[in-house]
Amino acid sequence: MPDCGTRSAKCARSAMPRFCGVSVCPPSAGPAIVDRFAPFGARFVLDWAGGLVWLAFDGDPGQVRSVAEAAGGHAMLFRAPPELRNAVPMQHPRSSGVMELEARVRRAFDPAAIFETGRFLDEHHAH
Repeated sequence: MPDCGTRSAKCARSAMPRFCGVSVCPPSAGPAIVDRFAPFGARFVLDWAGGLVWLAFDGDPGQVRSVAEAAGGHAMLFRAPPELRNAVPMQHPRSSGVMELEARVRRAFDPAAIFETGRFLDEHHAH
């Protein structure tokens, strides 16, 4: 069983890979995502009947995102060394339409921006 499991504590205890992330995809696509990275020594756990892939991978995070997107999903950077976190956004890039919808929802629920820290917008000043 791989070190990067379904809980953050398992990732925290493992030797930190370059990318420890989550890919959310249609359940039928999970095994295909794993098959793409297994030859490179990636460690993984399938959750949600294959719709959630926890992946520890020492390669290019862009490759993880490309494969997840091609499978109909997205990938989130869950754990990585500081230099990678500073260079790669935590969240999968969203389309402009999704970003606009998210902004409208945030304004509707928090019009004074009291709870807006920028954390979910991948802003570097977020706390």
